[in-house]
Amino acid sequence: MWTIIRKFCLENNNTININPGDTYFSVEMKSPKVVEITDQNVGVNVGENVGVNVGEKVGVNLSKNQNQLLQLLSEDKGLSIEKLAECIGITTRSIERNISLLKDKGLLERVGSDRTGYWKITPEGEQILRGIK
Repeated sequence: MWTIIRKFCLENNNTININPGDTYFSVEMKSPKVVEITDQNVGVNVGENVGVNVGEKVGVNLSKNQNQLLQLLSEDKGLSIEKLAECIGITTRSIERNISLLKDKGLLERVGSDRTGYWKITPEGEQILRGIK
């Protein structure tokens, strides 16, 4: 795939910057004109000053239920597991499992006790949530 991208950039006078990070890398492609990349059923429109961050969120793939959990908890941080299960239409055990996964990914945390506490979406979770809406 890199060969195709590099060839495309050279043919169309584009610039490409690959910036490595600790656990990700970003690729920035800049084009002086709007052109179309096509290769084996791939069609991508590349416009002026297009920056593509690749892999920045590697490992933060959320399921449909996890996305719904984040959305619901952003609207009401005091929802119980039972109420969440009712809203999404899955079992309370599935809610517990998904909450555990969201906590492991650093997107959600519990503040206070089970009885009187609330759910807090972390800044990383907020970023993901903004991408969902």
